[in-house]
Amino acid sequence: MGIHSILAKYLSENDFQKKITATFLVSAPYDDANSEYSLADFKLPRNLIKLAKQSDKIFLYQSKDDPVVPFADLRKYKQALPSANTQIFENRGHFLQEDFPELTDAILKLAANR
Repeated sequence: MGIHSILAKYLSENDFQKKITATFLVSAPYDDANSEYSLADFKLPRNLIKLAKQSDKIFLYQSKDDPVVPFADLRKYKQALPSANTQIFENRGHFLQEDFPELTDAILKLAANR
């Protein structure tokens, strides 16, 4: 479990005081149904409407070969957040590389358009 799990849970259950320009979830677990890891109290609610309403844009990044977060979790996010921008990778694992140009580019593009 990483910060993305905590962030997704917080924004799906609480009101943030300001409008969020974008939320980026990278290899974010949706639940622990198909995982050897337990999310304990960080399991997401069934409905992510509050998360969707608080962020102008939501970006989901997942690799098919992630050894930690099952690829099926991305499908669950896409079902709960149909307007989210989704980027699927074939061989990035759990995104432990130092460089993530696609994420950097998305952030810079948003910053340039503000």
